[in-house]
Amino acid sequence: MASISKQEFIEKLTNINKEMVDEFEAVNRPMRLKCILCNTVTNFSTGHSALRNAKCSNCYKMVLKNKSIMNLANYSLELIQNICNEYINGTSTMQLAEKYLESRDRYSVIASILKVNNINRRNSSQARQKFKINENYFDFINTEEKAYMLGFLYADGGNVGNAIMLALHEKDKEVLFKFSDMLETDKEIKFYQTKTTKYGRLTISNKTLVNRLSELGIVERKTFKIKFPKWLNQNLIKPFIRGYYYDGDGDGGLSITKTKNKGGLTITSNANFIKQLKKIIETYVQINCCIVPIYGKITEKRKKLVDARIKRIAISGNKQIIKLLEWLYDGSSIHLERKYKKFIQLKLNPVSRQ
Repeated sequence: MASISKQEFIEKLTNINKEMVDEFEAVNRPMRLKCILCNTVTNFSTGHSALRNAKCSNCYKMVLKNKSIMNLANYSLELIQNICNEYINGTSTMQLAEKYLESRDRYSVIASILKVNNINRRNSSQARQKFKINENYFDFINTEEKAYMLGFLYADGGNVGNAIMLALHEKDKEVLFKFSDMLETDKEIKFYQTKTTKYGRLTISNKTLVNRLSELGIVERKTFKIKFPKWLNQNLIKPFIRGYYYDGDGDGGLSITKTKNKGGLTITSNANFIKQLKKIIETYVQINCCIVPIYGKITEKRKKLVDARIKRIAISGNKQIIKLLEWLYDGSSIHLERKYKKFIQLKLNPVSRQ
């Protein structure tokens, strides 16, 4: 439909049959009126925002958009383009208004520019964000890197309500930098020193990212809540497990005795997750896994409760461990180099028989 000039619109508006409108307002029921712009007969209800203007909803929206366009007639195309580009790159509407405009209605002008150019405004959470980030990175888990990092977050990540946090020992800082690169963020990785340990931490406060990771299973106080993501594609199961219980320090690892080069591999999680993981390992790798209780440093009073909710998979025997790790590392393009070298050490050095 062709746009209408401001003058033509005013002339048509003055010719509205006011008596018909008044009569309609007196009767509290829908009435069919003819749109003054496109002549379409439309139902109008009492108090309808478009009633006084006698325009159908499509023409009403068109007039509002034309009004916005007419308000921008005094601004150059180059200026409008600069404002759009800078907003997309993260500059706030307030900063743009202060930088480019001097009029009293400069904030509404910025809003009009974005609206006319079909640029969605950032929500309050996004507007407060002071760092760059690809908040949609985990929208689709369809690559090895995404599955690996999801497993790592299952093990060592934390959902603290309004932020996702990953804290690791300094020796594994490569994962923090890798995670930062994946999210395309410039958020600083901070390092801290305790009495015994130096560790790094990356904290991302982003509502969209937090909500998505919550949907994927990384919820607050996740220890007893996580379940194995059965929805993963078959080719992404290996990188997820590699990230979760082998590279993720919090929930498993490989130990090798110094004297006999004898290996032991453990995986710790809640009982439900461990049962699902045991079934997957036995199905894909065809080795025997034992589920054993874990007590840790707890009181006798809590012993039964913890035993029921926390379990551990224990795999012994170098042949079984090597078979599992060969399966996990087959075709791998992302892993912790430190733990990969440990696997190679076990694989290349036979068990001493004393």
